This record gives sequence, structure tokens and C-alpha cells, in this order.
Amino acid sequence: MKREIANIIDDLEPYQIQHSVVLFGIRERADMNRFNKKLKDTTVVEREKLVLDVELQDQTAPANWFFNGEPIQESDRVEIKNLGGGKHQLVFKGATLDDSGDFMCESGKMTSSCKVVVKKGESKPVINFPDTVDGPCSKPIIFDVPYVVDGTRQSQVEAKLIKDGKALPLKEVEIIMAEDKATYKFKKPVRELSGQYQLKISNAQGEAIQNIKINMQDVPSAPQEINVTDVFQTSCVVHWKPSKDDGGMAILHYVVERLDMSVKGGWDSVAQVPPNEPSIFKCEDLIPKKEYKFRIRAVNKLGSSEPVLFAKNVLAKDPWDEPSKPTNVEVVDWDKDHADIKWTKPEDDGGAPITGYIIEFKEKFGKDWVKGKVLEGDITAATLDGLKEGTQYEFRIRAINKAGPGAPSDATKPIIAKARFVKPFIIGDDLINIVVKKGQVIKYDIKYGGEPEPVPTWYQVGIELKEDPQERITIDKYEKNTVLTVRRTTRLDSGKYKLILKNDSGTCEKTADVVVLAVKQCSRIFPDKPTPPQGPLKAEEVRADHVKVKWNRPDDSGGSDITGYVLEKMDMDTGRWIPAGEVRMEIVTSYFIENVLSLKILTTMGVGPDKDTFTFDGLTPKKKYKFRVKAVNKEGESEPLETDEAITAKNPYDEPGRPGKPEIIDYDNKSVTLKWAKPESDGGRPITHYTVEIKDKLSVEWTEVLKTKNIPEGIVEDLKEKNIYQFRIRAHNKSGASEPMKPRIDRATIKSIIIKAGRTHKWSVDVTGEPPPALSWVWRDNITLVNTEKIKIENIDYHTDFTIFNAVRRDTGKYTLIAENASGKDQETVELTVLGKPSSPMGPLEVKDVTKNSCKLKWKKPEDDGGSPIREYEVEKMDLATGKWVRVGRVPGDRDHPEMEITGLTPGSEYKFRVTAVNDEGDSEPLVTEKAIIAKNPFDEPTKPGTPEITDYDNESVALKWSAPSSDGGAKIEKYIIEKKDRYKPDWEKAIEVSGDELAAKVPDLKERAEYQFRIVAVNKAGPSPPSDSTKTHLVKHKACFLVKPRIDRTNLKPIVVRAGKIVKYDVNIRGEPPPTVKWFQGDKEIKSEGTVEIINIDYNTKLTITESIRKHTGLYKILAENQHGKDEAEVEITVLCKYVLLQAAPGKPKGPLKVSDVTKNGCKLKWDKPEDDGGKPITGYVVEKLDKSTGRWVPIGKTLEPEMDVKGLQEGHEYQFRVKAVNEEGDSEPLETDRLTVAKNPFDIPGKPGVPDIVDWDVDRVDLKWEAPKSNGGAPITGYIIEKKEKFASSWDEILTTNTPSSEARVPGLKEGNQYQFRVRAVNKAGPSEPSEPTKQHIAKARFFIVHSNNAYVTCVVHISRHLFLHMTHFADSDYTNTGFTDPLLRILTHSLYTLAHTMDTLAHTMDMLSHTLYILAHSLYTLAHSLDMLSHTLDTLSQSLNTPSHSLDMLSHTLDTLSQSLNTPSHSLDMPSYTLDKLAHTQLDILAHSLDMLAQTLDVLAYTLDIQAQTLDILAYTLDTLAHTLDMLAHSLITLPTPGYTSLDAPVHSLG
Repeated sequence: MKREIANIIDDLEPYQIQHSVVLFGIRERADMNRFNKKLKDTTVVEREKLVLDVELQDQTAPANWFFNGEPIQESDRVEIKNLGGGKHQLVFKGATLDDSGDFMCESGKMTSSCKVVVKKGESKPVINFPDTVDGPCSKPIIFDVPYVVDGTRQSQVEAKLIKDGKALPLKEVEIIMAEDKATYKFKKPVRELSGQYQLKISNAQGEAIQNIKINMQDVPSAPQEINVTDVFQTSCVVHWKPSKDDGGMAILHYVVERLDMSVKGGWDSVAQVPPNEPSIFKCEDLIPKKEYKFRIRAVNKLGSSEPVLFAKNVLAKDPWDEPSKPTNVEVVDWDKDHADIKWTKPEDDGGAPITGYIIEFKEKFGKDWVKGKVLEGDITAATLDGLKEGTQYEFRIRAINKAGPGAPSDATKPIIAKARFVKPFIIGDDLINIVVKKGQVIKYDIKYGGEPEPVPTWYQVGIELKEDPQERITIDKYEKNTVLTVRRTTRLDSGKYKLILKNDSGTCEKTADVVVLAVKQCSRIFPDKPTPPQGPLKAEEVRADHVKVKWNRPDDSGGSDITGYVLEKMDMDTGRWIPAGEVRMEIVTSYFIENVLSLKILTTMGVGPDKDTFTFDGLTPKKKYKFRVKAVNKEGESEPLETDEAITAKNPYDEPGRPGKPEIIDYDNKSVTLKWAKPESDGGRPITHYTVEIKDKLSVEWTEVLKTKNIPEGIVEDLKEKNIYQFRIRAHNKSGASEPMKPRIDRATIKSIIIKAGRTHKWSVDVTGEPPPALSWVWRDNITLVNTEKIKIENIDYHTDFTIFNAVRRDTGKYTLIAENASGKDQETVELTVLGKPSSPMGPLEVKDVTKNSCKLKWKKPEDDGGSPIREYEVEKMDLATGKWVRVGRVPGDRDHPEMEITGLTPGSEYKFRVTAVNDEGDSEPLVTEKAIIAKNPFDEPTKPGTPEITDYDNESVALKWSAPSSDGGAKIEKYIIEKKDRYKPDWEKAIEVSGDELAAKVPDLKERAEYQFRIVAVNKAGPSPPSDSTKTHLVKHKACFLVKPRIDRTNLKPIVVRAGKIVKYDVNIRGEPPPTVKWFQGDKEIKSEGTVEIINIDYNTKLTITESIRKHTGLYKILAENQHGKDEAEVEITVLCKYVLLQAAPGKPKGPLKVSDVTKNGCKLKWDKPEDDGGKPITGYVVEKLDKSTGRWVPIGKTLEPEMDVKGLQEGHEYQFRVKAVNEEGDSEPLETDRLTVAKNPFDIPGKPGVPDIVDWDVDRVDLKWEAPKSNGGAPITGYIIEKKEKFASSWDEILTTNTPSSEARVPGLKEGNQYQFRVRAVNKAGPSEPSEPTKQHIAKARFFIVHSNNAYVTCVVHISRHLFLHMTHFADSDYTNTGFTDPLLRILTHSLYTLAHTMDTLAHTMDMLSHTLYILAHSLYTLAHSLDMLSHTLDTLSQSLNTPSHSLDMLSHTLDTLSQSLNTPSHSLDMPSYTLDKLAHTQLDILAHSLDMLAQTLDVLAYTLDIQAQTLDILAYTLDTLAHTLDMLAHSLITLPTPGYTSLDAPVHSLG
């Protein structure tokens, strides 16, 4: 302002003279008011308060405000304040963008202006984030939400996560705000929290809200509604419904798992079904008869869901069973190589059609059945070929259906494979004639052959002999042998004896005569009754009044003549025999007695015409008779011979049949003309005539009125008018008259019928007969039927209608139509069957044989089967606890005594039963048990026996003993079953049985070296007990009689890698005697059976089973087997991975402790153990870190593959902590840290410093040093030395040599000739190098033994002076002048001059050495030149001597030259030996001369080169001397300018220099 006023005054200077008063007035007022505080350019943010203030010097002066030149008016937003004291304010309560511009404050003529910039203020946040967040539930879900706030920030930005209108608290969600993003951390996500959320980011200007879906991903939920259907013996179908929740990510597949209930293994995965395929899987590798469980798991990328389990066990079997065994199996035919077999189908086909049969056979005494033939089709007979002739076989049959072969049938009787059809024959002698005395024995023992085996039959005089109860006659039969024995013989036993052998191949007959003599005393013969006449007794002629019979004479007359025959007849109606007549005979017999025991019949002759026939007269026609005849001699009557069957006394022809029904073809008031048809049969004789019989209406009797000839018509006359007559006709032949026309029912229209209940049926029947028969209907037990509401009967002549309406079951029965007239009666019975439901089965319904699981039901058939066969009976049970009837089975309806065994009862439950009969029409009313029964045994099974103990054994058996069960269950123990189980087989099998009173047994037939367990089952009437506890596994072997060191069989010890939850199992055999004791170790810790770990040790075997493996089971396992003779141990590694492949993680931290060893000042060694858990993936390495306590930071050291590491680079004296992490592909483990700090220091110290080294020898490029070892080795042996060098003007020491031995001497090579060196030594032990020794004196690398070959005194003097001066200068330069009193600058100059002088002297000395060396080379060259000249002189002398040889030599030479001359003019072959010798000599001498000259030239060259070097050396020497002179001048100048405080140590070198 002041400057502005001054400017105004300057502008008014031209007017100062005229207006001086005014100017001074203005200046004065200007000085009174000014801006103490002016406006300043201001930047403000939109919506913020804008304050512009000024301060005026004149507190009363006004202030006006302008914006962009326009006055500013006050408003609600703008306020102009006068604060007093000259202070004024312009206040904007909220700046807007329009407020940017130029502001000015004016007070009087003064103004102050500024520029105001209003920046855009912040806007409300804008979120830029997708609508979905995905993250696994296994760890916190973290996501960054970017946001933008336009303008200048003015307020704090806040963020919230809102669920269902409420902000989530900090314990659930952590939110970190950054400049441009908000980081949300969902601490504990769970799948159930997934859903819609709101992101809310706000500041003072407003809030931004965005709806997002947070998908907290987890494994899927379990699949739904598993079901197993279509179960067969090798397959089944598993169905399920997809999981309700896929876990937030797509399901990869469904895993179908199966558990075999017969083994102790875990669940096996059998299929993986993609989610886009039907939720169905057919499992096709089931093992028949095994039980399985099934479950399904859904799998996504995060892992597997919980499984859904099918609740029921699935038995792998077809819905049909194997058929039952065939029955009635027999061999119907065979030959030497085949057999024909037939059988009956099985009673039960198992629910599937029979598709074939298997014929099995075995030799009679063989053990194993062999499959002989497989037959296709449902047949019941077959031929089995391929039999071995002469072998005895048995056969059996198995039926086959879809389920496979059924149980075998019972075996057939054995047959021998041989020809079956061989005609019978007698082996040996045939039957022979026998004569015996009365009372003696007749015996025939006959062996015979034939196939099939013949049937022997014995006959005596044509009558089959049979055994009698008194055993007088016996017929014994053996294999192809028959023995006939007749004891206590009589005369009747005489006669022809016949043996008939008969089979299918033919007949063999043999006869013999047997005579039984009756002998009195010596030779007298007693006659006997004859035998019966020989049959058969035949009827030769049969008539109505007589029968003529014929027979044959007896075989044996009884020793007396046959005098006749007695004949008798029997009326079959009376059953009594009465005499009918006799036949007498005349017999002439001559005997010749040869001896007492032999009688020969010479002549037998019969007399009379009818000796063997007789006619029985006076018989009643059509009566049945039997006839018999007896032979008679003096001793009496024989036994009778009878006719085989009764004979009817009748002619060989019959009466004629009935004529046809007569027809009236004409009539008048007194007569009728009749005509009829001839009979269909004339009875075997011609019709002789017909008779006509008549009967009026009121008469009962028929009267014959007309007899005609053989003409079927006639006229009956003399009838009374108005009378009613009936007529009938009879035909006549030789046998008699025909029967009158009896009633005859036409059966074509009356048949048995079956109708359903409620139907109507009508029989319409025609009837013939004269007179018209009376017709009636009867039912069942001759109940005459009449018309009712249900029955209508309509009868007219010759016809009847019978109708039954709305038939019901009780109308079923037999209905009989009776037609009757005077001529006879006819009837026909038909059956009406009304079909309906059967009646209830007949009771009571008996319940028998009740046990805790079963019972037997028995009932009777229904009284009424409903007209249709009972198809089946349906049996139901009701558990009174539930009150529901449940069907338990069906019983075929064709059984006469229906019954059923009910199984599957629940012990202790109370049941009722009912049975319903079922036919095609429906079910009957049920028959129900009268009272309930309780499912319980009348007695119980025994408790289990005691554990068997092996008391003895060998290589094929064991002896066991056990204790009886604690309870026999209320019934006596009937037997014990000893079961055995091979170690490598899943099932127990029966070994032997012993009676119930034995408690010890020996089990034989065991396989040597096999391993068995044994257990005992007690059996009483209730059934088998639970098995006893089994023995330990026993190895079948001879008893051990020596000690054997344990030996572990490592066959099964293979490393196992499984996933968590799977089973781990080792089964290890161990040898040794006595049986070793076994222990298991994990690492160094012994493990025992507990939790999921089970260890079973038995003799010679040990088993380790981990049923639910987890990660901590990972490790190295050791087996230790030990007995008194030694021990053995083996190791195996088990690795348990993560349960699910997709959930692999970082490994567990390494196993401690983290050991620190071999600590030195620079390093140490770390060692640790592998982690127990590798996280499911292999360990790829270990990361090692260190922490220096002085820094407090962890620093990586390195990575190693092995669980150990050498650490280097530590700082001595620092304290360190170490840690190590295991690493796999998933990341780093938690670190394992050391327990305490480790100080980096040696356990021993470095050695003391060695003695000062001495240079004991040297040369141009090396020195030999020797020194004294350190007085102290630091506690560790000296391992070597380090030799260091330093050149003259170098600033540091360099290592030049390191030795590897404690020897205190060394040779240092590699020096540069002429350089000046110092040397020092460090001793080395484990702690490192010692402090260095004191250094040697300066040493110049040069030849130790150098002789200057020169007489040049000047050179010698110069070298001497140079060396002397150099030594004094070096001493002067190395001296300490800190106490001389020199000022610092002068001291520096002097020191520099001395060093320069010393260096110059050193260079001079070096130059002198070079000069000396050059002179040496020159001297040597001169010597070489002299030597060459000597050789040349010698050569010349030799040549001279050659020229001064005797004359004959010259002559020879002359001759030689002549010869040579001639040779040049002659052929080459003319050269001779002298010329050759001369040539050789000349050549030799010339060579020597040439060589000497060459040496002389070379020597001169060397001399010239040496002289050049000497000239150069002299030049260098001159330059060096100039430099020395200059240096001395500088030194002199320095000394002149120095003050002279008195005598100092400087005088000595100056004096020496002088």
C-alpha cells in the first residue's frame, strides 16, 4: 500500500508546485489507513466454509466486498462481518463451485484482491464390484471391494456388510479401509451363511449400497434317497437323487462306494458318475452269496460330502434260488461204456425255469464227484458215455436254472460198466437127475451168468416152487448163484425139476428128474399118493348147461398105479365144492429093481377112451363155476388141479337185440298194423320169429297177442274200440327172446357242467322206451327234486327239462335223471359244479415246534374248494405289538396235508397266524389261530464252550482240549463240532465232530506248514451254540527240538501310502523256536493296541491293523522279534495322506528338537527330523532362517532337501536363533524354532602369532622362509599357515601361499625379479587364522649368488655407493621423526624428498644391477668368441697338418686327384675306392671348417647384441644419475631452508650422505 501511495505521489509530481498543500494532505491520509492484513489467494473445497478476512489500519474505515467486480450481498449463505479493531470477514457457509473467481475488498480508495479456487468436493462413494463372491469355507473369505469417491476427500469413508437389514459385527466380519478399496474378511464362513448380502460404503455425502451374493463354498450335501434294486448274484443297480446343495460349486462326480461285509477292509470306490448322467449305477462285480453295503458321496473341487448309506445289507443273490434236488434218479440201462439214467424233476424249481441238468459220477469208493455231462433243456433222461469197462459207478443229478446248479440228488445204486444184455447161461454142470430116499435132502447149487442178472425160477412138474414157512423148501439166492434145497422129502417131491433163468436178453431152461423112493427096511418099496394132474385144466366146450374139461396125467404116480380121477365143481355164488363125477383107468406097470436105490420105470400104459376129459352136466345157465380134478391111486387122492378162472355157463351166442320202436302204420276200430326195425344184433344166431305183446292203459301185465315169422311187421286184431293200447315187440333166435324195449336216456344233451355262481343252467333230455318211461330227478343222496323258486322241472312223454336258477355254491352236486317203465329202468348222473370262493381251511390251525426264530403251522384242506382246485394257501402273521398282518409265504394247494415252517420271527415277540385258501375265484375267509404264541425256544442253545487249548501237535494233526459250556441251555449237549480256519481263507469249515461227553479231540489231516485256528461249537436240540473263542494261529509242523533265531518274513513289509480314513494292515510271519515275542515301534516309541490301532501277536505271526488311519500315523514303523536265541528287526514306512485329494495342504512343522551343533564363530550345523504330516504331498525341501538378536529380523539362510544344514556367514560374538519350515507344493509349514540362543564363537581360540620369519634362501623369483611356531595353538592343532606378502609401496598385505601342514617353513614362489617384498605368517587352526607375525625386512627378488664379471672399478664403485646410499636413505625414511620439532609442512616436504631419494637410489641400484648383468653377458659373449676363435685356429691347424703330410700321402692325394679327373671323363662304374676315400676326407674337413665359421658368426652377433644392451644400460645409468643429482639438489635446498634447533638425529644421515 505504501508503494502504491508513493506511486500515486510520483504520478502527481508535475502538479506539486501548484497543489503542494493537496499533495501533502493525501500523503498524510494515506499514511493513516492501510491494509495490515491483505487478502490471499485461497483454495477451498466445495461445501466447506470459506472465510476471507482483512485487517485495516483505520479501525473506523469501512470495507466493501466484490466478486468478479460485482458487489457481494449478504444472504443465508454469505455473511459479511466487521469484527472490530479494523478486522473484516467475508464468510461463505458452504462454498460452491460457482464461488471460484476474483474477490476484492475495498476500503476507501484502497483495495486488496485475491483469487479463490473452489475445488470440487467429495461425492458419495461409487462401488465397482461384481455381484458374486465365491470362497471356500475352509479359510476366511477375503475380498477387496474397489470404490471411487470423486472430488476432494472431506470425510471418512466407512464400510459395512449387511445381512437381513443388520450390519454384521466385527467378530464375524473384519473390514479394512484403504484409499480406493475396502477389504472384507469373513472370519468363519460356513455354508449355511451363504446368500444375499449388501455392501454398504458411505461418507458424509451419502452411501453406496450394492447387493451381492456371497457363495461360501464347501463340500456338497449328501446325496438323497439311495436305493438298491435289481439285485442278482453278480450285480445290482444303485439309484440315488442328487444332492440338494452342491456346496456352492459344480459337483464333479458322485462316488459309489461298496463295503464287503465278509472282510475287515474299508469302503472301496467302485464308480464315479458324472452329475450330467442319470443318478444310477449298475455294480457288476459282486461275489455271489456275499453281503454288501452301499453308499454315495458327492464330490466337488473342495472335497467329498458326507456319504448317504443304504440302510439295508444287500445280499448278492438272484431273485430266484437254485432248484431243489431231482428225485427218483435211477440207472435204467447200461453197457460197458455208457449208462442210461432217468430222474424226476425237482419239486421246487427255485422260482426260475429249469434250463438243464448236470450228470455227475464217481467210482464207488472214490471221494470226489466228477462232472460227466451238462444237458440243456428240461429233460428227465439222458445217456452218459465214456465209462470205463469193469468199473463200478454211482451217479447223481443236479438241476440248473438261472441261479446255477442246485443241490445234487441222492446217488444211484452202484452199477458196473459192462455189457448188460447177455442171454442167461449155466456155469459148470447142468442139472443132473437125482434119486433120493424119502426124508433125505434134494439140493441143487447152480451158478449162472447173463446180463442183466437173470432171475432164477424153480419148477417141479410145471409148478413153481416157493419157500414155505416151515422152511422145508428153501431157495437161496446169491450173486449169480441159486441154491434149491428140499428137506424131509416125500414121494410128492418126485418129478421133473426145471430151472428157468430169464432176463431181457433171453431164457435158459434146464431140467432133471428127481425120484424120491419110499424104502422099507432093506429093499421094500412103499407107494405114495400121486402128484396132482398136470395142468392147465382147460374148458374144451362151454354151453349154457354143460362144460367139458381136459387135463394131463400126473408126473408122478406115487409109485402106485393111477386108478382114476375125481372131478368136482363149485358154484361161485355158494363157494362150495361138490362132487361132479369120476373117471376110471386101467394101468399096467412093470418095474425092474436094479438095486436098492435105483428104480427104473419100464412100461406105463393107460387104458380107456376118456382118460383125461370129463363133461360137467346140469349147469344153470349164466352161472359162474370153477372145476377141479384129483388123481387117485391105491394110496389116495392127489392134490387137486383147478381151473385158473371161473367159467360162465352160457352158449357161445346171445339173444337178439331189441327190435326198433313199433310204428302204427294203419289202424281201424278193431285192429292196428305195426311195423318195426330189425334188431341191430341177432345175438350170433338167425332171427326165427317176432312176438307182439299188448297192454291196455289200465293193465300192468303184457300179453302176447301175435307171433310173426321173420318179418318186422304184423296186424293185431280183435281189439276193443275206444280202448287205449300199448304194443311192444320181441325178437327170437335159438338162444331165446330179446328183452323188451327198456327206457333209454339220450345222453347227448345231458353232460356235467361247470358254471360260475349266479348263473342259470338248463338240461333238456330226450328219453326212449316203451311204454313211455316215468321221468324223475334226484340230487345227491337220492333226494327227489320238485319244482321250487330255484328249480323248474318240466316232463312230457319222451322228454324232460330241468332248469336251476341263480346257482350258488351249495347247488354243486350230482344230479340223476331216472327213466323207468315196465321194461326196465335207465338213469344218468351228471355233476353240476358252481364255481366260487373256497371255504375257510379246516381247523384248528395248529402251531408246533415253536422256537425263538421259527414255528410250524399245520391245517386241513377246506371242506369246499369252491369248485376250482385250491391254487395255494396264503399264510400271514401278526405281531401283536404292531397289530398288522404281514404275509410270510405261500403253500401249494395240491398238498394233502398242508403245512408251512415260518421263519424270521423276532425272539420274544407275540404272534398270531392265519391261513387263507385261494382258488381262481378268490380268497376264502381266513382260518386264525385261537391264541397267540411267543417266539421262544422250549430250550436254548448252549453257551459257547471254553477256548480250546492245543495240548499236542505234529506235522499233520493237533490235539485240543476245552471246557464245557457254562450252560447247556436246558438240553443235553449232543455233540461238539470242531471248526478250523486256514489263515488264508475267509471261512470256517468243519473239521470233525465228537460226542457231547468228550472234551478233548485230535484233529487229523492237516496240511503241513499251513496255519490254522480252531474253535468249538456245542450242539443241543435247540441248535449250535456260539463258537468258542478261537485258538491262536497254529503252524502245522513237527515239534521243535532245537532253538532257532528269530527271522521276520519281509514279504508283506511294503511301504503303504493311504488316504486318511482308510485301513492300514500288515500281516507278517515270523520264524523262530521257541516262538519269538514281538513288539511294534513307531519311531522310538513302542505302540500297543488302543483306539484304532490293533496289534495281534500269535505264535509265528503278528498283525498290525489301523482301522481309521489319520495323518499322525505317518512314520517309520519297526518290528522287533526276540527269543532266547537272538532277535531280528525290520522297518517299514507308512504314509497317511489327506482324506480328500482336493484338500491337500501345507505340511506339518518339522519334528523337533531343532539341534544346533559344531558351533564356530562363522557357522554351525543344524539338524531336525521330518514332519509327521507331509500335508498329502511330498516334502520338496526345507527353508532355514536365522534371527540375529541385534537386528531382530528373520533372514533366509538357504534351502535344503535333507533335514540338516551347515550354516555359514555368522558374525562372531552375535547371538542367533534359528528356525526351519517344511515345504511342499501347497506351501510352507509352521516353523520349528531352536529352544535357546546360540552365540557364534569357536569352542577354541585362534593360535598365537608365529615368530618373525627368516629368509633362509632366495632367488630371482622365490624365497625360502622359516619361522617359529606359535607359543599357543589356541586349543586346537595347527593345521597350516598362511604366508602374506607386501610390496614396497603397496598399501595392503596379500595372501600368497597357504600350507596344509603344521611345518614352520615354506617356499614362496611367484615373485617378480627386482621387486622388493616383505613377508609375514599367520598360523591356522579350526578357529581360523591367527594374528600375523612380525614382517621380514625388505627383500629384493634377485639371485642370491651374483658375481660381477667385470674389472670396471667405476661400475663396482657405483654399485657400492648406490647400495650404501640406499640403505641409509631407507633407514632415514623409516625412522620416526615425531619428536624432531619440525613444523608439519616442512616435515612433509622433507619426508617426501627422502622417499623420492630413496626411490631414486633404489632405481639406481637396480640399474647398476642390470648393468652388472649386462657386463656379465658381455664377458660371457667374449668368452664364447674366444672359444670360437680357438676352434677356428684348431681347424686351420688341422688343415695345415693335412697339407704337410708325407710325400706318399701327397702322392696319394695327387693320385686321387688324377683319378678324380679321369673319373670325370669315364663312366660312373669306373670310380674306385681311392677316389671315394679322398672325397670323404675333403668333405669332412670342409664341414668342420664351415661349422667353425658359423659359430664365429653367431658369437659376433651375440657380442653386437651385448654391446647394444650395454649402450642402453649406460643411457639408463646416465638418466638415473641425472635424477639423483636433481634429487640431491632438492634435498640440499630443503636442508638449507630448515631451521637449526640444534643437533638432531638428522645429522647422522646428512653426515653419512656427505
